[in-house]
Amino acid sequence: MATVSSSTSAGSSIDVQGIVSQLMQVEQKPLTALQTKISGVDTKVSSIGKIKSALSTLQTAAQGLTSLDTWRAATATSSDDKVVSATTTPGAPTGAFPIRVDQLARPQTAMSAQLAGPDAVIGGGTLTIQLGNWDDTGKIFTPSATQPATPIVIPANATLADIRTAINSAAPGIGATLVNDGGKTRLMLRGSAAGADGAFQITVADADGNNGDATGLSQLSVDPAGGGNLPLTQTALDAKFNLGGVDMTAASNTIANVVDGLTLNLKQVSTTPTNIEVSNDTESMRKALDKFVTAYNDAMSTISGLTSYDATNKKAATLQGDASVRTLQTSLHTLITQTIGTGKIASLSAAGVAVQRDGSLAVNGAKFTAAAADPAALKTLFSNVDANVPGNVGIAKRIDTFIGRALGVDGSITGELNSLQSRKTGLNKQVDRVNAQLDATQKRLIKLYSTLDANLTKMSTATAYIDKLTSSTGNNG
Repeated sequence: MATVSSSTSAGSSIDVQGIVSQLMQVEQKPLTALQTKISGVDTKVSSIGKIKSALSTLQTAAQGLTSLDTWRAATATSSDDKVVSATTTPGAPTGAFPIRVDQLARPQTAMSAQLAGPDAVIGGGTLTIQLGNWDDTGKIFTPSATQPATPIVIPANATLADIRTAINSAAPGIGATLVNDGGKTRLMLRGSAAGADGAFQITVADADGNNGDATGLSQLSVDPAGGGNLPLTQTALDAKFNLGGVDMTAASNTIANVVDGLTLNLKQVSTTPTNIEVSNDTESMRKALDKFVTAYNDAMSTISGLTSYDATNKKAATLQGDASVRTLQTSLHTLITQTIGTGKIASLSAAGVAVQRDGSLAVNGAKFTAAAADPAALKTLFSNVDANVPGNVGIAKRIDTFIGRALGVDGSITGELNSLQSRKTGLNKQVDRVNAQLDATQKRLIKLYSTLDANLTKMSTATAYIDKLTSSTGNNG
């Protein structure tokens, strides 16, 4: 709406700006009423948004209870964590697994003699690195069938540091490191992976023409069977362990799925078995349930707070009387109190979740722990799916589906938000029309009273002139 820009000038008869401003305050009442309605719609949109957010959180928590992994969770403990530890994935079988560690897996390591330092000049040529496996005697090398030999060209006058960098850049399955030893420097070569198949052999084509002496590049050859110059300080070995009376081997000290869902971490050789005890992970199950209970209580509290009536202060909440929201709340309460099938854990109460007098949920720890001894029954209670018998659908699955529909394209919450948005759009259009009318009215009033002011000013001027003439004539007589 345009502002009143006309002002009372010297000699004006009336206050045009003041009169128009007062008249426009009356004219603006319909606009104020529309703006109040829009504010009310915005408040309702915000309230529905809070309910939507609370329901989304509840749906996520319900989905956690419908996940099969929640009820297949297991945990492992070791009788001697210094010797062997274990981790689990969902579905690991419960029970005790005795493990005796006979040998740890380790990579092959070779170490050069002491040299002057990183800048010591070694010389050029070609190092050829081949991964593979040494036999038990350490004399017969079998090249890897999947890893071809890696030739590394070393430039003339290359230093120890240059050779270290060239080996690491080529990434041939070994790593090179410079080791400070009493002011001298050694080149340590170490297999990138533990296990017998991570062994390596290094042959040399020395630029000085002599591939067998202990000078130049040939001093870095690694070949126990052929007189290599770089001695092995550690041979590559597989891990050896005994599981439940059966001898086994592995290329790594971290052994996954030797038992389904169980990963062993071998740490130390032992002479007696270490017991790995796998049990149901009641703690993680309880956390998933607590998350659901908290989300349910928060959602119901949010709905109650936004639909209530404060009798003391005689003030209604934003959504008081909103039938669709109240129906949604009643439906959630009904879903939470239903039974599932005829099993021994067929209700939340049987699982240790009680409905309080105020309608909120609370978990009885002891009762839940007893129920968690049968995770399959809890899985059925919360996540069972039965297309033929709706009464056999799990509680969390029902709530997930119900909220999904409510928040879906055709759901009640989405419909409520769309309706409010449509109403706001209509109100905004009315505001635009009223503003246009107010602008026109204001311009008309300004023109009207400005014209009146001008006419009154002219009349005042004429009257003053006549009075002056009359006074002048009377004086002359």
